[in-house]
Amino acid sequence: IFKLNQAIETLPDQCKIVFMLVKEEGLKYKEVARILDISPRTVETHLVRAMKKLSDVLTPYLESQKKHPGKLRTSIKAFKMFLSFLHF
Repeated sequence: IFKLNQAIETLPDQCKIVFMLVKEEGLKYKEVARILDISPRTVETHLVRAMKKLSDVLTPYLESQKKHPGKLRTSIKAFKMFLSFLHF
């Protein structure tokens, strides 16, 4: 989970804000669009970019954890949490 939080912090500001509002706060695209004064399509674009960057950052980390069986269980739990963010 720490690595996921670190990865979120590396996102560009607008992507990070959209990600947090949609994935952590549970707001709908239209709600986020209204708050940020952008279109719902732009919200979706920022979210897709955020998810791609998070995947790019976290996949190598998770692959490296396969070499350390004791840490793997924790990594799998974090990865499952990450995958739950992908459903939008």
